[in-house]
Amino acid sequence: MRFTSCAVLAATLAASAVAARGDTFTVHVYNFGFSTIPGSNPQVEPIINLGDTVRWTWDSGFHSVTSVAGILEVFNSGDHGAPFTFDHTFTNLGDWQYFCDIHGFDAGGGNAGGMSGVVHVVPAPSVGAMISGGVLLLLRRRR
Repeated sequence: MRFTSCAVLAATLAASAVAARGDTFTVHVYNFGFSTIPGSNPQVEPIINLGDTVRWTWDSGFHSVTSVAGILEVFNSGDHGAPFTFDHTFTNLGDWQYFCDIHGFDAGGGNAGGMSGVVHVVPAPSVGAMISGGVLLLLRRRR
């Protein structure tokens, strides 16, 4: 009986560790847009889970990644030329608008214009764990 309790505790701790570690999604920065697909037209915006990280990767040009004013997710890469990367881990649910402070603008009210994008953050999927034949199996469901 003690082995089972320890195994369940180990499974729970391992599942919690997996749930705490988010994924990283790349958004390409190019003239004059942001997209999960390099040079994409139309732009493709990321839909990520709570706790995931967006890595903006400068493919070309001189740009920034700047969150609009007055929102919970505040980030600012500063102005950089390619090649450059900037990461931000999202800790709040919602749609978070951002812009390039050189080629875009903060339109007020949580909105951006010009060279701008949105990160959509949804609840993290549930994580389950089970022991099968003495092997710990961790299951993570993506949305």
